[in-house]
Amino acid sequence: GRKEGGEKGREEGVEKGREEGRYEGQARGQAEGRAAVLLRLLGKRFGVLPAEVEARVRAAAVDTLDLWAERVLDAKSLDDVFA
Repeated sequence: GRKEGGEKGREEGVEKGREEGRYEGQARGQAEGRAAVLLRLLGKRFGVLPAEVEARVRAAAVDTLDLWAERVLDAKSLDDVFA
């Protein structure tokens, strides 16, 4: 019984790890996609972007990227986007 329980527990742990990995991969993919779109919008609106802006965008969380993307519509400068 103990051996079967240990095997079952390992299998469940492996499956849980796979699920968490898939979730993290999806979240990272969403953030990367949104960052790419935001960088395109910023570049189109404001021209060549400083490396610091690109780094900041690529490191941001999805909800922050969404907020910045909305601000691009009304922003007169990069500072307005990131304020």
